[in-house]
Amino acid sequence: MQHFLLSLVAVLVLASCSDTTSPDNIPVSYKVPSTGSTFTYSTYDTDDNGTKSPGTEKERVESVIATNAVVDNSTGVWVVQGADTANYRIDQYNDVQMRVGGMQDAFFNTAWIRLPYSSGVPSSVFTSDKTTNNGVVYETGKSITAERMTLQSFPINGTSVTAYEFKISYSIIVKGNESIESDMRAVTYVWFAPSLGTVIRRVTPSQEWFGTKRGGHIEEMKEYTLR
Repeated sequence: MQHFLLSLVAVLVLASCSDTTSPDNIPVSYKVPSTGSTFTYSTYDTDDNGTKSPGTEKERVESVIATNAVVDNSTGVWVVQGADTANYRIDQYNDVQMRVGGMQDAFFNTAWIRLPYSSGVPSSVFTSDKTTNNGVVYETGKSITAERMTLQSFPINGTSVTAYEFKISYSIIVKGNESIESDMRAVTYVWFAPSLGTVIRRVTPSQEWFGTKRGGHIEEMKEYTLR
């Protein structure tokens, strides 16, 4: 997921908060993959029109390196290591909490975001920070939101794997004396499969950064081995 967060600026002190909605859950049974389980993905880049870029096709493997771990005082976490390290756990709403490492920004590296698989209730995490420099008051607001989209099925290992699509939006807005000086936004899409306990598809579309359109990136699971 590092492809959609480029050169984000870290903030010194952050005080985070998240939504406290208590949704009505629907039954979902999650598989916690055992240590040693592997997931193989086909990946490729896309140009600024969303077309596959020739010569960018690659294959990579993610592995489960820990289960029932404790991460940031959260228990029952399983850890999947690949290009980034993803931490997953099930919360009190029977939704999936996800935290992805490898980001270049302190907030996005440590924030847990709730994928509302069971509840369907959109979730958000927000932080803000104020500093003063040469008489100018700077306020930085950062947010992550996750919205459940459609339920889809994908053929993997000769079987049909069901996953919800989630739209994840990121933003960093910097104001100087109440005037916006920087407005950085990004979006990515992930498909989480409860039967495998991990994301089976990731799509980062082509997006505009500081007036320049950049290409996207797509990762699709082609096979897996559960231990």
